Amino acid sequence: MEVKSNTFLECAGLGAFVELILAMQDWPKRKEMEQAGSREEKFAHALQELQKISRTHEGMAAELKADGDVISDRFIMIAVMNMKLIGPRLRLAPDADPSDGFLDLVFVREGDRENFCRWLESQSPGKKRASRLETRRCRRVELTASNMISAHVDSQVIRKPAFSLVVDVRPAALNYAVMRA
Repeated sequence: MEVKSNTFLECAGLGAFVELILAMQDWPKRKEMEQAGSREEKFAHALQELQKISRTHEGMAAELKADGDVISDRFIMIAVMNMKLIGPRLRLAPDADPSDGFLDLVFVREGDRENFCRWLESQSPGKKRASRLETRRCRRVELTASNMISAHVDSQVIRKPAFSLVVDVRPAALNYAVMRA
Protein backbone atom coordinates (compact mmCIF):
# COMPACT_ATOMS: atom_id res chain seq x y z
CA MET A 1 0.00 0.00 0.00
CA GLU A 2 1.37 3.40 -1.01
CA VAL A 3 1.43 5.98 1.78
CA LYS A 4 1.09 9.58 0.66
CA SER A 5 2.16 12.39 2.94
CA ASN A 6 1.08 16.03 2.77
CA THR A 7 2.34 18.76 5.06
CA PHE A 8 -0.11 21.41 6.17
CA LEU A 9 0.29 24.70 7.93
CA GLU A 10 -3.23 25.80 8.89
CA CYS A 11 -5.83 23.04 8.68
CA ALA A 12 -6.73 19.67 7.22
CA GLY A 13 -10.27 18.34 7.26
CA LEU A 14 -13.49 17.03 5.77
CA GLY A 15 -17.04 18.22 5.30
CA ALA A 16 -18.46 21.73 4.99
CA PHE A 17 -15.12 23.50 4.48
CA VAL A 18 -14.23 21.19 1.57
CA GLU A 19 -17.54 22.16 -0.02
CA LEU A 20 -16.70 25.84 0.53
CA ILE A 21 -13.31 25.43 -1.18
CA LEU A 22 -15.00 23.72 -4.14
CA ALA A 23 -17.63 26.48 -4.36
CA MET A 24 -14.89 29.13 -4.25
CA GLN A 25 -13.17 27.61 -7.30
CA ASP A 26 -16.01 28.94 -9.47
CA TRP A 27 -16.08 32.39 -7.86
CA PRO A 28 -13.90 34.34 -10.29
CA LYS A 29 -16.67 33.75 -12.86
CA ARG A 30 -19.45 34.99 -10.56
CA LYS A 31 -20.49 38.59 -10.89
CA GLU A 32 -20.68 39.38 -7.15
CA MET A 33 -17.06 38.29 -6.68
CA GLU A 34 -15.88 40.34 -9.65
CA GLN A 35 -17.55 43.37 -8.09
CA ALA A 36 -16.27 42.74 -4.56
CA GLY A 37 -13.89 45.63 -4.03
CA SER A 38 -12.21 44.53 -0.84
CA ARG A 39 -10.93 41.45 0.88
CA GLU A 40 -13.58 41.98 3.58
CA GLU A 41 -16.34 41.78 0.95
CA LYS A 42 -14.87 38.53 -0.35
CA PHE A 43 -14.74 37.12 3.19
CA ALA A 44 -18.38 38.16 3.68
CA HIS A 45 -19.36 36.28 0.49
CA ALA A 46 -17.41 33.22 1.67
CA LEU A 47 -19.18 33.34 5.03
CA GLN A 48 -22.59 33.52 3.33
CA GLU A 49 -21.68 30.54 1.16
CA LEU A 50 -20.50 28.55 4.19
CA GLN A 51 -23.76 29.34 6.00
CA LYS A 52 -25.72 28.01 3.03
CA ILE A 53 -23.57 24.87 2.75
CA SER A 54 -23.78 24.13 6.49
CA ARG A 55 -27.58 24.16 6.49
CA THR A 56 -27.80 21.42 3.84
CA HIS A 57 -24.50 19.51 3.83
CA GLU A 58 -25.12 15.81 4.33
CA GLY A 59 -23.31 14.38 7.33
CA MET A 60 -20.72 11.66 6.93
CA ALA A 61 -20.31 8.61 9.12
CA ALA A 62 -16.78 8.63 10.52
CA GLU A 63 -14.64 7.42 13.37
CA LEU A 64 -12.02 9.71 14.89
CA LYS A 65 -9.18 8.55 17.10
CA ALA A 66 -7.60 11.49 18.91
CA ASP A 67 -4.55 10.23 20.84
CA GLY A 68 -6.41 6.96 21.36
CA ASP A 69 -9.83 8.41 22.34
CA VAL A 70 -12.44 7.12 19.88
CA ILE A 71 -15.29 9.36 18.67
CA SER A 72 -17.83 7.82 16.26
CA ASP A 73 -20.78 9.71 14.79
CA ARG A 74 -22.09 11.47 11.72
CA PHE A 75 -20.25 14.76 11.15
CA ILE A 76 -20.90 17.78 8.95
CA MET A 77 -17.42 19.16 9.56
CA ILE A 78 -14.09 17.86 10.87
CA ALA A 79 -11.05 20.12 11.07
CA VAL A 80 -7.58 19.36 12.40
CA MET A 81 -6.27 22.84 13.17
CA ASN A 82 -2.81 24.23 13.71
CA MET A 83 -4.01 27.86 13.61
CA LYS A 84 -6.91 29.73 15.22
CA LEU A 85 -8.55 30.86 11.97
CA ILE A 86 -10.06 29.06 9.01
CA GLY A 87 -11.72 30.18 5.79
CA PRO A 88 -13.36 33.59 6.01
CA ARG A 89 -11.43 34.54 9.19
CA LEU A 90 -13.48 32.31 11.48
CA ARG A 91 -11.98 31.63 14.93
CA LEU A 92 -12.74 27.93 14.74
CA ALA A 93 -9.94 26.89 17.12
CA PRO A 94 -9.48 29.89 19.45
CA ASP A 95 -6.90 28.13 21.64
CA ALA A 96 -4.75 26.78 18.78
CA ASP A 97 -1.05 27.66 18.96
CA PRO A 98 1.18 26.51 16.09
CA SER A 99 4.20 26.39 18.42
CA ASP A 100 2.79 24.26 21.26
CA GLY A 101 3.23 20.79 19.74
CA PHE A 102 -0.53 20.08 19.70
CA LEU A 103 -3.25 20.01 17.09
CA ASP A 104 -6.80 21.17 17.77
CA LEU A 105 -9.39 18.71 16.47
CA VAL A 106 -12.66 20.60 15.95
CA PHE A 107 -15.79 18.83 14.77
CA VAL A 108 -19.50 19.32 14.33
CA ARG A 109 -21.77 16.34 14.74
CA GLU A 110 -24.86 16.20 12.57
CA GLY A 111 -26.97 16.64 15.73
CA ASP A 112 -25.17 19.96 16.45
CA ARG A 113 -25.92 21.48 13.03
CA GLU A 114 -28.25 24.16 14.43
CA ASN A 115 -25.66 25.38 16.97
CA PHE A 116 -23.02 25.52 14.23
CA CYS A 117 -25.35 27.43 11.87
CA ARG A 118 -26.29 29.91 14.63
CA TRP A 119 -22.59 30.49 15.39
CA LEU A 120 -21.88 31.09 11.67
CA GLU A 121 -24.78 33.55 11.48
CA SER A 122 -23.34 35.49 14.43
CA GLN A 123 -20.07 36.07 12.58
CA SER A 124 -20.60 39.58 11.24
CA PRO A 125 -17.66 41.62 9.90
CA GLY A 126 -15.56 42.97 12.76
CA LYS A 127 -17.42 40.88 15.34
CA LYS A 128 -16.03 37.40 14.84
CA ARG A 129 -16.71 35.42 18.00
CA ALA A 130 -14.68 32.36 18.94
CA SER A 131 -16.42 29.06 18.38
CA ARG A 132 -17.71 26.92 21.20
CA LEU A 133 -17.61 23.77 19.10
CA GLU A 134 -16.49 20.37 20.31
CA THR A 135 -12.70 20.34 20.43
CA ARG A 136 -9.92 17.95 21.42
CA ARG A 137 -6.27 18.89 21.82
CA CYS A 138 -4.09 16.07 20.58
CA ARG A 139 -0.87 15.14 18.83
CA ARG A 140 -2.34 12.54 16.46
CA VAL A 141 -5.72 12.10 14.75
CA GLU A 142 -6.72 9.04 12.76
CA LEU A 143 -9.89 9.33 10.71
CA THR A 144 -11.84 6.50 9.11
CA ALA A 145 -14.92 7.17 6.97
CA SER A 146 -17.40 4.73 5.52
CA ASN A 147 -17.90 6.42 2.17
CA MET A 148 -15.68 8.15 -0.39
CA ILE A 149 -15.57 11.80 0.54
CA SER A 150 -13.21 14.62 -0.31
CA ALA A 151 -10.73 16.10 2.12
CA HIS A 152 -8.68 19.28 2.20
CA VAL A 153 -5.13 20.09 3.22
CA ASP A 154 -5.07 23.87 3.74
CA SER A 155 -6.91 25.04 0.58
CA GLN A 156 -6.02 22.04 -1.62
CA VAL A 157 -8.84 19.52 -2.16
CA ILE A 158 -8.03 15.82 -2.29
CA ARG A 159 -10.91 14.23 -4.22
CA LYS A 160 -10.72 10.59 -3.11
CA PRO A 161 -8.23 10.15 -0.30
CA ALA A 162 -7.31 6.69 0.88
CA PHE A 163 -8.75 6.00 4.31
CA SER A 164 -7.74 5.94 7.02
CA LEU A 165 -6.25 9.43 7.18
CA VAL A 166 -3.63 10.15 9.82
CA VAL A 167 -2.72 13.67 10.90
CA ASP A 168 0.10 14.13 13.38
CA VAL A 169 2.51 16.71 14.69
CA ARG A 170 5.98 16.82 13.22
CA PRO A 171 8.25 18.70 15.64
CA ALA A 172 10.23 21.51 14.01
CA ALA A 173 8.61 20.86 10.61
CA LEU A 174 8.55 24.57 9.88
CA ASN A 175 11.57 26.79 10.32
CA TYR A 176 11.64 30.48 9.55
CA ALA A 177 13.99 33.40 9.87
CA VAL A 178 13.13 36.67 11.57
CA MET A 179 14.76 39.80 10.15
CA ARG A 180 15.69 42.40 12.70
CA ALA A 181 15.68 46.05 11.75
